[in-house]
Amino acid sequence: LSQLQSLLPKQTQKTEGIKTEYRDFTSPDGRLKMQYPSNWVEIKDEATLEKTVSQEWTEKYNLKTLLLALEPAPTSASRLVVNSGSSDKEKTAEEIIEDMKESNLQQGWDMNIIKSEIGGAEGAFEALYQNKNNQKLYSKEKILILKENEGEIIYLIALLSPDNPAKDSDISEERDFII
Repeated sequence: LSQLQSLLPKQTQKTEGIKTEYRDFTSPDGRLKMQYPSNWVEIKDEATLEKTVSQEWTEKYNLKTLLLALEPAPTSASRLVVNSGSSDKEKTAEEIIEDMKESNLQQGWDMNIIKSEIGGAEGAFEALYQNKNNQKLYSKEKILILKENEGEIIYLIALLSPDNPAKDSDISEERDFII
């Protein structure tokens, strides 16, 4: 989380009053398809993408970032992060969330689940991340676990925002659509 703080381009503008158009994203294996606003800035720099995943999670889940897109609004600075990984052991969404809580705590972030709809191999949840400096990040996240021959493919989709998007119903609806 802390590595994503400074990735938003300095000179970005939000377009007011224009209907949102969406861009399609498909994972390299073709199994995950989703849409996100077409005006969001996609970061393609490999070095930056590598920084979005901790070394621990890279090793534990063979995790890599497939998509990093930043909202061009200085007042919101939301970011969409799509990761893909694998596990040779069967995992549930609940177990992955517990791993996330532990990993974030080790990095100085307390992760509190606000709302969740978790069931086995799939789950969506909202969380509040807070560090000792009282910095906060709100998230809407989804975990998808697909069975693969000898293991599992895991997709982690996170929509992070420095402010609670639930305060604005239009923004909240857009976040729900993306997730």
